[in-house]
Amino acid sequence: MDCRAVARVSACFGVLMLGLCSPGLADNGAVAIAVPLQGITIDGDLSDWPSGLTRYPIAELTLAEATDTIVVADLQAYFLIGYSAADNALYLAVDVEDDSVVVDTSSAAVWGTADMCRIIIDPPDTGFGVFFLFGGRHTGVAGQGSPGDLQVAVQQDRHRRRYECRIVLNRAVNAVPLGSGQSLKFDLTLADVDGTGMPLQVSWGPGSNKQERDHGLGDLLLVAAGEVTGRLAGSVDWAAGAGSIFDAVISLRSMEYPDLMCTALTDRTGHFAVDLPAGGYHAELQWPQGQSQQIT
Repeated sequence: MDCRAVARVSACFGVLMLGLCSPGLADNGAVAIAVPLQGITIDGDLSDWPSGLTRYPIAELTLAEATDTIVVADLQAYFLIGYSAADNALYLAVDVEDDSVVVDTSSAAVWGTADMCRIIIDPPDTGFGVFFLFGGRHTGVAGQGSPGDLQVAVQQDRHRRRYECRIVLNRAVNAVPLGSGQSLKFDLTLADVDGTGMPLQVSWGPGSNKQERDHGLGDLLLVAAGEVTGRLAGSVDWAAGAGSIFDAVISLRSMEYPDLMCTALTDRTGHFAVDLPAGGYHAELQWPQGQSQQIT
């Protein structure tokens, strides 16, 4: 591909004229917004969560046998997320509807032996990722952190299970203080066993091997209570009407909050859309690579 070609990004905020370079993708383009929470009891009962929170679907197939294209329909899941600056903790609720629930409470339980949920958190500038694994009564921590950082409760019956957890980041991520105007790399994956051998794995954002540093994680944006958000939508296409660009990578950084940033990816039609706190942003087309521009 000619590195002298020109791509154009069009959106509600204007037009960027950008040059091409080689791709280098670490982020998966998924973006979630976390709001301040209080009064949440970790008991697996999600009735104390605010009713207006966004439900983020967990539906990206990351690993399965060929026959699992049929199994996907029997797994419907979403998560809710928020944070507490006072506790320096994230709060996460995962609701899964499944045709069967497989539990392994033995000490030999590992990823893939039962229905489980794995959380990955990777704050900026810490140099490491944090991994939390839990399912049924089995919980665990990998990477940095301590089992004391993770409080988990699970409620389940024949066709449904609800995970609820509180993750204190004091030790887990080098005492990174949580507050509005900050972003963290984040994703989660569900393992669905169903007695088929290789477990079905579905994630919030696309990509596999999420336990590897900087590989296929989404962005979690922390906002203040009542902060106004909106949807930024646009498209990326070649200049002179040469067509749209699939999987273009757009980096967005807040002009008001330098620690608030995320990545958007275009779909097969060259379009992208991302929900963001209101304000101005620096936009940079990472692939095809080019110049940056301020947008509002």
